[in-house]
Amino acid sequence: MRAGEPDGIVAAGRAAFASLRLEKGYRLWGVDMSAEDDPWEAGLGWVVKRDKGDFVGRAALEGRSDATARRRLLPLVMDDPTHVVLGKEPVFVAGRPAGYVTSAAMGHTSSRAVRTARPSRRGDAGWLLSQWLNGASSQATHSVPTAVAQNA
Repeated sequence: MRAGEPDGIVAAGRAAFASLRLEKGYRLWGVDMSAEDDPWEAGLGWVVKRDKGDFVGRAALEGRSDATARRRLLPLVMDDPTHVVLGKEPVFVAGRPAGYVTSAAMGHTSSRAVRTARPSRRGDAGWLLSQWLNGASSQATHSVPTAVAQNA
């Protein structure tokens, strides 16, 4: 690796790709979303173009929208950047269990702990979540990745 330093070559393994995908808001099939999720539950409702005519799966999406989503896949950052989770930890809304972390990593470009979580309900304050880390509650904030915000 030292021989490649002058050319900007860096180690970029699987953990780096996971971190960068989470920071960009990219979902991973089978981990963050599956065939059980509709586009709005997966946070991808913005890609559905109902005004484009007929398409495969259109009938299955009739009546589905952002307002009908039973749960939501959300990109999150921990308010305390020292809190790091591995994934599958529970998330809470208003102090009650509401879902779990699907993916987590340290965001190497943001220097923040980033994750996606799937809460099954909103709280009075919207999608304001907390997690239990080391026996204490830690606040998490819904964060819209740049790539998603530009396409919303």
